[in-house]
Amino acid sequence: MMQFGFWTPVLKTWKELGIPLKEFSPGLRVSWIGPVTRDGGIALPFLKEYRGVIEGTGSVLERCDEVAQLLMRPQYQEIASKCGPHFTTSWAVCALDDALPVGPTLARRLFDAGFHDVSAVQAASDDSLLAVRGLGRKKLDEIRSSIGRDGEPRFQ
Repeated sequence: MMQFGFWTPVLKTWKELGIPLKEFSPGLRVSWIGPVTRDGGIALPFLKEYRGVIEGTGSVLERCDEVAQLLMRPQYQEIASKCGPHFTTSWAVCALDDALPVGPTLARRLFDAGFHDVSAVQAASDDSLLAVRGLGRKKLDEIRSSIGRDGEPRFQ
């Protein structure tokens, strides 16, 4: 099952987007990591490696560690300086949020409590899940009914 789509950068000018703003110099674009050259600069190789890690075959925690190691490489120090404290685990929290009816805050709390993926939530006892702050009986019932017998989320 592919959890994350294929990331392909599509760079457009403000004019191409129909926005009447002054353009940047022809070789630069802007992203969450700052200016990016037209050829992708260091951002594109980073995103390719990042995607390869998060879609890898290791456990969730192993892949989170790999993201942390990726950010420690000298060529990615500028990118690392712009990442928040939860960047290495944010992809896994988003996967929980996407798969379960919990929202981003409760997904973060589940992850931090050791429930790193849907199978961990499925295998957990009701008592251990109810110990997560903000997760009550009603939400637990919603979560349980959203997970199929095979551990895969039931999409409607």
